Amino acid sequence: GDDHADDGTEKVVASKAIQRIDKKALGLIRAERARLAALQPSYPPLSFSDLVPLPCPRVIVGLTIVTTPRMSRLGGYSPSFSVVCGDVAYKSKEFMEPGRRIRRRAATRFELPVDGGSGEPGAGDGDRGIAVVNETRLDLYHTTTVRGKRKKFGSAWFHTSFVQGNELRLNKSDLDKICKDKKHKKFDQDIQVVVQFAPVADCP
Repeated sequence: GDDHADDGTEKVVASKAIQRIDKKALGLIRAERARLAALQPSYPPLSFSDLVPLPCPRVIVGLTIVTTPRMSRLGGYSPSFSVVCGDVAYKSKEFMEPGRRIRRRAATRFELPVDGGSGEPGAGDGDRGIAVVNETRLDLYHTTTVRGKRKKFGSAWFHTSFVQGNELRLNKSDLDKICKDKKHKKFDQDIQVVVQFAPVADCP
């Protein structure tokens, strides 16, 4: 009989201890909620215009591929590219001669065409380059020697509002498809695609 009395006493003591802990925890929770409710932000709340970047048109004037990809059995590649912005796509074959096979070169640089004010590349005298704004996609191609087929080997997206300065450097990890070449069989580890822009002064 004594054993059962002892068990009952221990249960009562334990129950009271748990109640005290629960009350203390509840008090701490209520105090923390009151403290957080009383806090005032030290900065104004962000508006929609703060979260969405303002449009910043840029003009691409040059493109450089650093190092030489190995896209064929003979080595090297025959490069071309396209720039896609919204519903407009500019293809390098439309405004320049097809790229010759490049076997070994530290870098391959493309000069962008002249826009004569009509919006069409190479229309006449005017500012050199391709105008883009907001999200822009760059696609890289290699033209095969057998059938002259154009095959995409890399691409990248960028937003003009986040381009700082007049140059955007895309490393291997930034380039779709190219980044999957983990063993550097076709693309060197330090391959880069450098997009050059005309100076701009009216962007935030």
